[in-house]
Amino acid sequence: MSQQQLHQLIIKQLLLDWQQLNSRLFLHQMNIPQFQLLDSDRDLGKWSPSTRVLSIQMKVATQASWLDVLEVLKHEMAHQFVSEILNIKDEDPHGPMFQKVCQERGIDGRSYGRISLTYVESIEAKEVFNLQNEVHTTENKANETLDNHKILDKVRKLLSLAQSDNLNEAEQAAMRAQTLIVKHQLERYQQSHLDTPIEYRQLGMIKSKHFIYEYAITQILIDYFFVDVIWIPNCLDQKTEKIGSVAEMIGSFENLEIAEYVYHFLLENTEKLWLKHQKANQLKGLKEKLSFKYGVIKGFENQLKSQKQVHINEMGLIYLKDPQIQAYLEKRHKYLSSHKNSWNPTQTFLAGKAEGEQLRLQKGIQSQNTTLNPQSNSNNHQPLKQLNHSK
Repeated sequence: MSQQQLHQLIIKQLLLDWQQLNSRLFLHQMNIPQFQLLDSDRDLGKWSPSTRVLSIQMKVATQASWLDVLEVLKHEMAHQFVSEILNIKDEDPHGPMFQKVCQERGIDGRSYGRISLTYVESIEAKEVFNLQNEVHTTENKANETLDNHKILDKVRKLLSLAQSDNLNEAEQAAMRAQTLIVKHQLERYQQSHLDTPIEYRQLGMIKSKHFIYEYAITQILIDYFFVDVIWIPNCLDQKTEKIGSVAEMIGSFENLEIAEYVYHFLLENTEKLWLKHQKANQLKGLKEKLSFKYGVIKGFENQLKSQKQVHINEMGLIYLKDPQIQAYLEKRHKYLSSHKNSWNPTQTFLAGKAEGEQLRLQKGIQSQNTTLNPQSNSNNHQPLKQLNHSK
């Protein structure tokens, strides 16, 4: 496909997404604008009331994750709504009414943004989001950000111990890491730190079909790692030029960091364990592979269930969901629901489950602008682009 054809495909998908968002977030109140890809490094997007042109920066539209493209689209749609439906002309473009429209719909209303132009599905090459100077502007927020990174550092150190050849030491370290995560969430709740910014992040790649073990991983993140996940349909993968769905994860910065690491850790280790099991048993077929991987995830989940019971019964800890996340989710994704799936696995499920019950989380979580995985290749980290929104 030529560049021109790709741009036409992107414009077509922007139109379809605009129509869906106009329905879900703006109650069909707006008329379809013209769409344009903007050849500029200054603006993420732009709404021009006089010409009724909604523009998205070409680099963003062709290289950023589609969830980030959608976020820019929603931001510019909010500008369109303020100018055409609310008919407000004498207010700052990112003034009180615009912020109100964005807040009511879970849209990022900031006049600037920071978007990664690459997405790599790997623990070692995971992008680093260093937002403390942009999101947390007050002294309290800065202190809170520092505390969040301290939590990530503590969890990382415990997961380093989980690599020990001493099985008992490894199990205790993994347990302590999970306990620290639960305690941190409880402390946030008790100290009224629930005004922490809630963020979103793409989880995994856009695919036309996701398998049951992938849905099982995201359910683990929801149940044990204090984030929420929703599957977004009809997303464009600009590289493959195909439409598919992708998971969007929502939560506080530190919980997103931990949950994203767990996601990649489980994906990579289920594959390693399957290859080992396949070779030892000379297995073939997709269903055998999926059954084994699903078993690994369910076995790992059994570990977490046991730890949760220890937390509740022996330590008096409770798993508190952040009410901000649910409120943000309901605003941001009206009429979308979480994915539910059923499937009958083969006997290799039991072998996978046994492996999963022995699987231990190990180090690899990131902090601030450096990766904490010593095997990470710094050349894999692409610079993030700081750009400005424009009306």
